[in-house]
Amino acid sequence: SSQRSSPKEFVRCVISIFSSPRPSETVPSRKVVFFASAAPALPIMVDGGVSRDTVALAASAGADCFVAGSALYGAADMAAEIALLRRLASEAAAL
Repeated sequence: SSQRSSPKEFVRCVISIFSSPRPSETVPSRKVVFFASAAPALPIMVDGGVSRDTVALAASAGADCFVAGSALYGAADMAAEIALLRRLASEAAAL
């Protein structure tokens, strides 16, 4: 039998599109803040526009997980870019 996710299970992985042309734009971070305050125990994933310029803003707003496709595929050293993004997100989340 096919199992369907309940609405509660769907919310466990919220995808907030972070596609602002300017990293300092606050609209995407307000989305993350909203979901983080509405359901603090649930993880928040940010997908779209995640890069070294935006990951700290998303992390400080409350995001837990990041999809950084273009930032990684365009990097000269993918492993180093992953390490940098993790460091930037960790430092911002700790503030």
